[in-house]
Amino acid sequence: MSIDDADFFKFSKEVNLRKSDFYEAYEDLNNSVNDPSNHENAWNQITPPCKFIPLGLFSKIRKNVNYLGNIEDVDIRKNRCSYYKLWIYEQMREIIRSKQGVSVSDVINEFVKVHNSIIKGKETIYRCELTFYEYNMDYLIFLIEQRHLDNYFKNFESIKNSIHCGNTKIDKYEKYFNKINDLYRKHSEEEECCDTWGQTDCFDYFKCDSDFKPSEINLKLECDSQTPPQVTNEVIKPHANQQTLIFGTSESSDSFMQGVPESTPFVSEVSDVLPQEATDSPTILELLYNILSSHASAGILVASIIGTILFFFFYFRSTSSRSRGRKKARKKKKYNDYFDEMNISELSTDETESVYIYTPSNRLYMVYHPT
Repeated sequence: MSIDDADFFKFSKEVNLRKSDFYEAYEDLNNSVNDPSNHENAWNQITPPCKFIPLGLFSKIRKNVNYLGNIEDVDIRKNRCSYYKLWIYEQMREIIRSKQGVSVSDVINEFVKVHNSIIKGKETIYRCELTFYEYNMDYLIFLIEQRHLDNYFKNFESIKNSIHCGNTKIDKYEKYFNKINDLYRKHSEEEECCDTWGQTDCFDYFKCDSDFKPSEINLKLECDSQTPPQVTNEVIKPHANQQTLIFGTSESSDSFMQGVPESTPFVSEVSDVLPQEATDSPTILELLYNILSSHASAGILVASIIGTILFFFFYFRSTSSRSRGRKKARKKKKYNDYFDEMNISELSTDETESVYIYTPSNRLYMVYHPT
């Protein structure tokens, strides 16, 4: 699956969720400006000149950054900044994919340089910097994953409420939720976003509440896509000289038996006269024995397969848990070392006090006999 499968903008177009705030904002971010020449002077002042960002894209970036600077409400500006970051990350990725042999770090550096040149001096949008700790494709994809998860949580209710029985686009939902579920597991387990030591790194894009789990929505999709089974009465055709054997109710057997109360379960009696072939067939006990024997063999085979799967599952789970435990231990050790140093410094500054302990002494008299 591609990272694009988790793109809410693409998904909302496919399932008609265009009324969401994110869709409208993202569409506005991608709209071209009426006259790019108005931004040409600022584009020419970028030093060194832009190699990857053309004038049309530069004018969009400048338009979007200036729009951010005019938003006074902090929460609205924060959401708009989140949408803007996803949009500009996607522009970086598109240029990297379209130009073979291009240096990823050079492309990222140019976008950061252009963004900083526009945002410079705009104190109202100081919280919308583009921060890269690594200038490579893996880290860029990691940042895009964060924005996709953030959009999933922000639009969770509208997505959930749009799912209903008879929806002809269930396959679009399943494709989106399968990818979101992969990202959810990755960031909750590998990135430890729901761990005590990792929540501070993920607070701006991840929610650990179990109600937001994509797997719960997958269950809802499965329930909505199921169709009730059709119930039919099974009729076994008789041999020669044998009455029909019917499983069901008396309503379906009025033409065969009379006097049976309605809706009473029954099995019709079989004629005492059996065909000659029946005498050569195995007895009921033999048939039951053969069935049970074959089922027992199959059961042993299935049990062995399940046992093998469970063994490897718990083995890899214990291995991964030990790995996570080492990560937590390293993080915890930093805190423990810090507090140990604090305690030692406090103890070293404490002055020792001399304490006089009174111990009464009693004289011992002994009789001495000189020889």
